[in-house]
Amino acid sequence: MPLPDLPACDRCESPPLAGADAGLAQPKPHRTVRILYVSRAAERLTQFEVMQIVAASRSHNWRAGLTGCLLFTGLDFAQVIEGPEATVRALLERLASDPRHTGVRVLSNAAADRRRFANWTMGYILDTDLSLDVGALLEASTVSEDIVRRVMARMAGDVFLGTS
Repeated sequence: MPLPDLPACDRCESPPLAGADAGLAQPKPHRTVRILYVSRAAERLTQFEVMQIVAASRSHNWRAGLTGCLLFTGLDFAQVIEGPEATVRALLERLASDPRHTGVRVLSNAAADRRRFANWTMGYILDTDLSLDVGALLEASTVSEDIVRRVMARMAGDVFLGTS
């Protein structure tokens, strides 16, 4: 499903998220891709535990040349990951087997001319107001472009960089 056109992130001058092909074909090592996935926490996580995940992600992503943003609603995650296709694919496979969350659902897997989150090894947002939206992306048989637009706009508009 193609994602809706979104305004470019004014902080990193990136183009909007474009068409999506959630299928994962053979990776092209030098092609930059952007994925968006959602998942549900396997058990209740404290803010401290989530910040540990964010800190570890920032360290890993910096070494691997990945950028992105993690949104946590208190129950569900939405995450954008950008970088070399083979590296993003390897990370997605690792994330899919991480026991801290379940129901990993890739909503978008698209080539990216430029990175939308170029300055963030891992931006982070805690937003409980998006619980219903992210939950709907996990559970609905069809993905709502309006919900994807809201979640992505929230990620691009207000990212907590914190310290790693």
